[in-house]
Amino acid sequence: MLFGVLSIPMLVAFARGGGVARDSVWVVHTAVFSIVSLLACVFLVYYEATNGTPYPHGPSDDDYAYDSRALDLYNGNLLDIPALQDDIAWMGTGTWNPAFNYSIMLAFVYRGMHVLGFDPHPLYPRLLNAFALAIIASLTFTIARRCSLLPWQSRFAAYLCGLSPTMVFMAAHTYRDVLVALGILFVISALLSLLVKPALRFERRRLVYSVVLFASGLLLAGSLREINLYVLCAMSIGCLVFVRTSQGLRLPMLGILVVAGISVLAFVDMNVLVSQENLDAQDFYHTRHAGTEGNITGAVFRLPFVVSLPARFILRNVSPLPLPQEIATETFWRLGTVLWFFGLPFLYRSVREVFRTRDWPGKNALAIVVFGFLVYYLLNIATTLQDRHVVNYIPAASVAAMCGLAMNPRRIQGTLIVMGVIAGLILLAVLVIRQLL
Repeated sequence: MLFGVLSIPMLVAFARGGGVARDSVWVVHTAVFSIVSLLACVFLVYYEATNGTPYPHGPSDDDYAYDSRALDLYNGNLLDIPALQDDIAWMGTGTWNPAFNYSIMLAFVYRGMHVLGFDPHPLYPRLLNAFALAIIASLTFTIARRCSLLPWQSRFAAYLCGLSPTMVFMAAHTYRDVLVALGILFVISALLSLLVKPALRFERRRLVYSVVLFASGLLLAGSLREINLYVLCAMSIGCLVFVRTSQGLRLPMLGILVVAGISVLAFVDMNVLVSQENLDAQDFYHTRHAGTEGNITGAVFRLPFVVSLPARFILRNVSPLPLPQEIATETFWRLGTVLWFFGLPFLYRSVREVFRTRDWPGKNALAIVVFGFLVYYLLNIATTLQDRHVVNYIPAASVAAMCGLAMNPRRIQGTLIVMGVIAGLILLAVLVIRQLL
């Protein structure tokens, strides 16, 4: 009830900022929040019944670390942020990692619930994530409408995002990833409001809405994962250039921007752009993947970079592999890969359309959505290949895929049959490779 009350002014603002009906946004928000909250409760009961803790793997999970540190901070002075950061320094080394800003956020949640008469409970962070995912779905709806999709198509895109097994799984655990994705979507929505003029009566209101949303997105995504500050700022500049470029020149412009990004990463001292902790995190992911014997991801990371990069591209689109797992909830999570894989042709159709010369209402809005998707999609492939990080681009991908589906709905059946055959061949190849590793 508390999250529902808090969401009312936010949803009204999103509806006005996106130029859509408030009742449609509210329906999407309520449906996603209700379903995800229910599944979070089911997951919690399942974990308690199977291993006696609220976490899938007990104390070895990230969500246990976040939650336990939040409980340690719960009775402390929450206004003394530097002292709190010292208390939960990363891995006990004395080095601060922005990931634990999430623990501080949870400590505030626990303190707020205590004021209302509720003791800390591991369900609260999951309800917070469910609330964030419902907001993501609502924003996805408004963004889809800006891309000239029909109301039912926009709702489909919103549910495709908000009820995706991948997004639901992340929201139903004490992970920061859904909140990071919300911050990224705030920035994309702000760019849409600024660069694609909506049907608003007052320009001042549009500007205020966009600036507040942009700043909120930077603060939220950047405070939980610091590198997002730099990625989102660079993405905003690149998006401005990309959208203002004539449609016939967008493809070479994208190539120039990609080359410029690689040049910056290769030749500029990274310590100027990001903290050493982020560099250590990249080394951690690479070492963890490359050092994992008997694992397909590890085999890909052990390849030379020129060969590894296209292999990562393939692996990103079929992982986590949709194979049965010992823990039922992780099998549910992997169903999201199936949904992603079958959506690839429609996603490709939207990306291709952005670079074509013909114009239609909503195309510039789609260009911003596609650009934001490509930034985080390619960043994941080039760096961590972390499965949890896919939530950063799933909202934008959901809108783009629905746009691609709406462009030629008569070919849906044939496309799905072809993708089904390809999926079967890939799973067969994966099973053979796993036997050989």
